[in-house]
Amino acid sequence: MSEVASPSQADRAPAPSTAERDAWIALAAVDGLGEVLLPRLCAAFGGATVVLERALTDPPQTFGRAMREAAATPVRGTLIDGIRAAADDPTRVQRRVGALGGWVLTPWDETFPRALRTIDPPPAVLYGQGDVRALGRAPWWRWWARVGRRLVAGCSPPAPRPPSRPTA
Repeated sequence: MSEVASPSQADRAPAPSTAERDAWIALAAVDGLGEVLLPRLCAAFGGATVVLERALTDPPQTFGRAMREAAATPVRGTLIDGIRAAADDPTRVQRRVGALGGWVLTPWDETFPRALRTIDPPPAVLYGQGDVRALGRAPWWRWWARVGRRLVAGCSPPAPRPPSRPTA
């Protein structure tokens, strides 16, 4: 993001503008654009809003080439198409989550859990439903759930205790 180069620096940097935050959330929802590639592209382009703007204004070939150069890794055409679709309606994800009674947090939001900010890189966004203030309450493993395949060292809930067996 232009104001914040990386979500891992969220504790030390000012919060991004609303437009930049909205663009970050839109990009984070694009399939294949994760916690590593998303900040890399935003840094290379000068922010999430610039990525979306270029997706709409650059010719598809030019934008695709710029994406591949910024990513410094092979980029699928479907990723570029997904970014262009996100640029068409950058608040779609937030509206949909809101319609379901949910919320979306980024590492720059005050209610984003501090424990997750220490992960490098932290999750690009958190989606949830219910009382967002519960994220700051301990013990966190009572409300914790993980969706996806990412293993988070130091943020795993305690191992379940084996069931007790009666002694003979």
